[in-house]
Amino acid sequence: MRWLALLVTALALTMSSAWAQNPIEITVLFPAGTSADVTARMLADGMSRQLGQRVLVVNRPGAGGAIGYKHVASQKPDGYALVWNSNSISTTFHSGQLPFDYQAFDPVARVLVESPLLAVRADAKWKTLHELIADAKTRPKAISVGHSGIGSHTHLCLIALFHAAGVEVNEVPFGAAQVVAGVAPAGRREHAAGRQPA
Repeated sequence: MRWLALLVTALALTMSSAWAQNPIEITVLFPAGTSADVTARMLADGMSRQLGQRVLVVNRPGAGGAIGYKHVASQKPDGYALVWNSNSISTTFHSGQLPFDYQAFDPVARVLVESPLLAVRADAKWKTLHELIADAKTRPKAISVGHSGIGSHTHLCLIALFHAAGVEVNEVPFGAAQVVAGVAPAGRREHAAGRQPA
C-alpha cells in the first residue's frame, strides 16, 4: 500500500508539473478593456481555480478577428488553445479574410450574451426611438450613429434597424471599446483620459 501511495503521489506531481508547463490559453479577438476581454479574464480566473491549472488570456485583435482565429486554428487540437468566438467568425469568412468558417471549431460553452443597445447622451433632444427615427426621416444622413467597426454585430444591427425604419443615418465606425467614449461630452472624455477640460 505504501508503494502504491508513493506511485499515486509521484503520478499526481508529474501531471501537476505538466499542467503548470502547459497553460490553457484563451485567445480574445479584441483589445484589452473590451467586454469580451473583461469577461474572458473573469472566466480564466474561475477556470484556473477550478482546474488547478494556469489559464491565460491573450489578446490577438485585428482583421475583424481573423488574426486570432487563424492562430487558434493552427494550434494542436488538444484543448489547450481556446478562442473567444463571436459573430466575427461569419463576417470574416464571408468577407474573404478567413479560409474557414465556424465549423472549424467545436463550441464548448456559452459564456456571454450581448444585446446591442442604442444610446444617446442624456442631454440629447430624443427621448425615445420613435423621436430619433422621426427626426432622421426629415434629415437624411444628418444624424451620426457610431458602431464598433465594419462587419461587427453592432454595425449589422445598426443597418438592420435603420433599413427597417426606412431612414438613412451617417454611420461612424469606431475602434473597439471607443463607442461609448465617443458619445460622452468632451469634458467627460478628457476627465476619463486623465486630463482636465480647458
